[in-house]
Formats: sequence, structure tokens, C-alpha cells
Amino acid sequence: VLMPTAGTIENKLLKW
Repeated sequence: VLMPTAGTIENKLLKW
């Protein structure tokens, strides 16, 4: 993952 910040937020939204 190149962008941990954006990835975390996006992943959280997608996971939820």
C-alpha cells in the first residue's frame, strides 16, 4: 500500500 493514510480510511469505509 503506497498511501497508508488514504488506504486506511478507504479500507475502513469499504470494510464497514
